[in-house]
Order: sequence, then C-alpha cells, then structure tokens
Amino acid sequence: MFRILDTEQLQHCLSAWVEHLQFCLEGQTVAIDGKTLRGSHNNAGSVKPLHVVNVWANSVNFCLGQISVTKKSNEIPAVQELLSILNLKGAVVTADAMHCQQKTATKIIDSDADYILQVKNNQPRLLKTIAKIFADHEATDFAAKQVRSSTIRERNRTREETRIGMVCPAPAPAPVALRCESSGRV
Repeated sequence: MFRILDTEQLQHCLSAWVEHLQFCLEGQTVAIDGKTLRGSHNNAGSVKPLHVVNVWANSVNFCLGQISVTKKSNEIPAVQELLSILNLKGAVVTADAMHCQQKTATKIIDSDADYILQVKNNQPRLLKTIAKIFADHEATDFAAKQVRSSTIRERNRTREETRIGMVCPAPAPAPVALRCESSGRV
C-alpha cells in the first residue's frame, strides 16, 4: 500500500498535520540527525540501505519531519529541504558538524529559530577562531562576566563523566570595506 503513495504529497500532508498540532517550540530543543535504517538493504538486488533525516522535538517526543536522502547525495540538502518545510519558530535547533554550513544556519535563522551546530575540522578557520576566543578568555582566567559555564557530572556504567559547556559572546564581524565609484553624473 505504501509503495503506491506519492511520498512528496504524503510528506506535505504530514507536515501540515504536525503544524496543525501547533506545538509551542519556543526555547525548546529540536534535534536534527540522520540514520541509516538497519536491514533496509538488499545485497542480492544491489539495493543500498535507506538513509533518512529526522527532525525530533525533544520536549514533546515527536518527530516533526523525516525525509530520505537521495542515493547520490548526502544529508545536507535533505536537512535544508526539511528546514524549508517545517515551522521551527522559537526553537533551538541542534545538528552535528556536517550541518555547520552557512546555508543551513541561514535557513534556521530565516525560520525565526536559533541553532547550536558542532564545529570540527570540516570548518578549520571557524574552529581556529573559536579556539582562539576561548584561549583569550582562559588567559584572563575567564574574568569577563560574559563567559557562562555549566558543569554536569554523572556516572555512566563504570565511568564518571564530566561535561563542561561554556558560552561566550561572538566577536563583532570584521568591518567590510566598501568601494564606491561615481560616474560624475548627477
């Protein structure tokens, strides 16, 4: 039965239904993550496993949207498509380092949402800049009142885990030099 359904139309209908539920996402975490579905491949028929991207609202334990990744692509365009469809106003969107992209961040901002994106070696200049900012704050022993931190300690099986999260203001963007030319006409 599901094979004969138009998946785009089904996605549109489900998105409209979820929006109709009117979840208040103000300040709530919405997690974006991709997963390959175990057992969805067929080696004999050379069918690759299905890879999907989910948008999960943690506060209500509900999947706001899901889309499959095309065979010759990756998660990035799929996530950007989901961000265009969903109403995430007021939410705090989290995603892994793969989604630390200007276009993705812009789509989140355009949705009137905030974001927390991981930064790893896939964004070397940004990672270096962030490391320098925190190193500068560390050099002053975090004397600036703008730096906030939170520490969580917990026991996970046989390990003691400590997680420290720190937040500091982003530096002002560098001024951009504009060049104006006049044609001499009024």
